[in-house]
Amino acid sequence: MRLVASVIRRDRVNETGEVDAVTPETGMWTSGGRVTPEYLVELTAQAMAAVNGYDLLCKGKDARTGFLVGVDTFSWNFIPDAGVELRIKLQKKFEMYPVTIMEGRVFASGKLVSRGEIKVWEVEEAV
Repeated sequence: MRLVASVIRRDRVNETGEVDAVTPETGMWTSGGRVTPEYLVELTAQAMAAVNGYDLLCKGKDARTGFLVGVDTFSWNFIPDAGVELRIKLQKKFEMYPVTIMEGRVFASGKLVSRGEIKVWEVEEAV
């Protein structure tokens, strides 16, 4: 289940990245014509995985298996409708291999939808 569309921008100096997505119109992530709050957490985690995978591919390495091991300070300003374009902006807060913590902010039409920190554990072996 892939929720992100593509990595839009990556700045390794400032440890930031941007990813885009479109909210699903049907399926397990929707209810009453809107996405569920859990969708925004999973979307942020997948955005982080996409940026980390991009970095590895740029280094000529294979992607790694990662596990979402923590969600902290996650909040929602509103829940977007189905079929809405989103932009996820990421800022790395901490890294001590194999753990990475990133803050993710999800936007729809320039308005902040949600924000929170995601903690991921990556295993060293390639997938």
